[in-house]
Amino acid sequence: MASFKGLKGIDKKRAFWSKVDRSDEFGCWPYTEYKDADGYGRFHFENGPIGAHVYAWILTRGMQVPEEKMILHQCDNRFCCQPAHLYCGTQLDNMRDRAERGPKVPVHILANPKLHEGEIWLIRRLKIVKSKSTYTRYKFSESFVAKMFKVDQSLIHLIWNSDKWLCKEGIYV
Repeated sequence: MASFKGLKGIDKKRAFWSKVDRSDEFGCWPYTEYKDADGYGRFHFENGPIGAHVYAWILTRGMQVPEEKMILHQCDNRFCCQPAHLYCGTQLDNMRDRAERGPKVPVHILANPKLHEGEIWLIRRLKIVKSKSTYTRYKFSESFVAKMFKVDQSLIHLIWNSDKWLCKEGIYV
């Protein structure tokens, strides 16, 4: 995660924008540094991490996000920092957007596929649920499967809980 804590005299605005790909004038501007498990860009600034899209909104609007509001994406691209794609809304607005546009391919998988189609197929098969009376158990734990494929546990969790996944060969359904 980009951090400027303790660096004096650095132009934080310029440093932030250097981590955003602004090559497409009207398209999405992806944040090229750290992304969290949910696919949102994270930028470390002053009091701690902040969403890259939130920081982009603050920089371009010259104001803080109003209380009870959040910064939303019109493009549904979680790592997009294009100011024209961002707007200030409520959690209810966010839920309405999701209901109108429907669930998308999780954006966090679009950046850089790590696994092949066959690996996604196998990972999903390793989730097979065993039922015992009132609760369900997975055949293998997320952490065990993550070690098998040498990936982060959060990636296994996301694959198990997503109906579509981008693999090296394309979208796996």
